[in-house]
Amino acid sequence: MSQATARVLRAAAEVFGGEAALAKHLNIGELLMRAYIEEHRPLPDFLLLRAVDVVLENIKRPQAVRELKSRAT
Repeated sequence: MSQATARVLRAAAEVFGGEAALAKHLNIGELLMRAYIEEHRPLPDFLLLRAVDVVLENIKRPQAVRELKSRAT
């Protein structure tokens, strides 16, 4: 996994308010999320694309992401 992938995960986690919240949104465990961020395990493409969507939606419509985040909790 590249450093760019880890950066995308960190940015998506920031949007959601932390790694735990992003892990919940992606339906994965927090330990697995940490392994992806620390580049110990390869991130599946479908999870990368979901994380990219979170980041792009935040750029386009910050309010929409806040609403998505509130629905995830």
